[in-house]
Order: sequence, then structure tokens, then C-alpha cells
Amino acid sequence: MLTLIKNDNLKSFLFKSFLPKVLVSACCIFLIINIPDNKLYTFFKYPRVYGSGIETKFFPAQMFDFIKKNDISNIGDKPFNTYECGGFFTWNFPGKLNFIDSRAVNENILNEYNTLYSKLPVMIRRLKITDSIMLF
Repeated sequence: MLTLIKNDNLKSFLFKSFLPKVLVSACCIFLIINIPDNKLYTFFKYPRVYGSGIETKFFPAQMFDFIKKNDISNIGDKPFNTYECGGFFTWNFPGKLNFIDSRAVNENILNEYNTLYSKLPVMIRRLKITDSIMLF
């Protein structure tokens, strides 16, 4: 890609100057230090965690464990789940359908999900007023 550069002054600066080498080295060192322990995600304020395993901050692992432990096999024909945990739902309950799964979604389902999810705060307030319980 650098061979596409037509300007000789720019080529000379990139290949012979000390500054580009220092900048690239600094970026590499930054990545080497920050990738292994999740600092890179924190630095960019990205809400994910690096590593393996299930991060319970993002997936409702305890709820799925509760459903399995108490043998609540009838979880409905298509329970409403969040966009992010559809694959996790399918993994925990093979053969069961879910409302939405981020791995393969079409535009109509995504629009329906966004409409319902935008009304969630209203539903939660209504449940508090009526003293009801909602699990998801």
C-alpha cells in the first residue's frame, strides 16, 4: 500500500524519518500492554470484557440457571429476550424459540424488537404500580 504513494517527499518522510517509526512502535506497545487485561476496552469505554467464559454483567446467567434448576420447562412459545442474549438463550435451551437472536436477524424482527424495547420503561413503571413481577 505504501508503494501507491506518489509524493517523493512523503515517501522519504515515511521510510527514512524517525518519527513514523516511533509512532508505530508506540501504538504497538500500547496495544501489547492493554489488550491482555481488558484495559483497551476500558480506554475506549467499550462495554465488553476480553477473555473467555460468560460475563454475567452482560448475560443473565443466573436467571437461566434458576430456570434450569427449578425445571421451569414451559418458558413460553417465544419468550421476550434482549437482542444481546438471544444466542445465549438458544445455547441454554436447545430446541426452544426465542424472540430475537443477534446472530441472524431480519429487519422486520429488529424493528419490532426496537419498538417493544423502547416501551420497556413504561412497562416496568406499570408493573411497579400494579405490584407485578416481570422476569427477563
